Amino acid sequence: CRVGTLQNHKTKNQRTKQSKPTCTQSLSIKMVSSALSLVMSLLCIAPTRTGAQSPSDVSVRMYPNDFHKMIPRESSIELSSIPVPERRKLWRMKTRQYYRAGSCTDKNQPCILPYIICDSTPNLSGHGRRAKLENKLSNQTPEKKQDLIAIDDLPFFNSEEKTCYNASMTPKTSQRIASKICDRDEKSCVVHPLIPMLKLSHGTVATVTKKTQDNTAPTNIMVELSPYYKQHKNDHLPGDITESIIAAGSVSDTCRFHLNEALPSTGANVRCQSLNDLQIQTEWVTDSIVSFSITPVGLESEGYREAVLQLISSLALRPELIKIEVSESQYFV
Repeated sequence: CRVGTLQNHKTKNQRTKQSKPTCTQSLSIKMVSSALSLVMSLLCIAPTRTGAQSPSDVSVRMYPNDFHKMIPRESSIELSSIPVPERRKLWRMKTRQYYRAGSCTDKNQPCILPYIICDSTPNLSGHGRRAKLENKLSNQTPEKKQDLIAIDDLPFFNSEEKTCYNASMTPKTSQRIASKICDRDEKSCVVHPLIPMLKLSHGTVATVTKKTQDNTAPTNIMVELSPYYKQHKNDHLPGDITESIIAAGSVSDTCRFHLNEALPSTGANVRCQSLNDLQIQTEWVTDSIVSFSITPVGLESEGYREAVLQLISSLALRPELIKIEVSESQYFV
């Protein structure tokens, strides 16, 4: 096994001191590299090609306060106890990973994630801004993947200065729009991944804590489908999602990952447990909203609370969903 010289040196004496890798060392390096590639593939992290645009190069232009000003979300509460420098670093890290593969783990399905896409072009209506955003989505998506993008008909936020919509697209499309269009050519637009903690309505933990004090009463969780899955709802039935979440809850590492992504502060004090102690009934409320009715079986109040928070965190990791709210009625606030 011959390995060429790794580096040219100026003197003969220096060359003699430079030890060459042995065959065993070379094989060890290859084994480590293969193992690292396997771990990255299991985590849905694609290796960055040389010369390619990296998710770390994409500017993060929206922060928790920006979202809170539009629609209050649980993320502003979860991150409030973290010092500002660490908070911003954590936010950037969690945001950029969703320009790559995010929470896509099903290799048999296309990786389509939810994003928030905004336009602030002056003197345009909300419909005019939507047309511009839809055009960007179409232009930055290969023709054979046009059916993998979608944008809601109505904005979730609309003002004179800015209009924002929920959208579905592949991570590559979002990365191209963010890095090539919004960060360079047109500062009037912005694309931001709808990361798990952004899906939770403001006051989620407080509402769960209040409702689970009675360990005999059901807890009702309302979820809304993303634009793409609204068009393909029959391909992802609520019962299938429930089974997947219960299975994931039995794996401690998966449970901890979900809690950390959705509830970075509260989740640290939540114990992972089997979700088989919950009775979960699902029902379509509208064509895009599903109700999850949760009833505990033999759980004390604290165990009930932790199980519901664990379930909510797992729901937040689902790419099909854009909003999760604990509600006493079957309607979003």
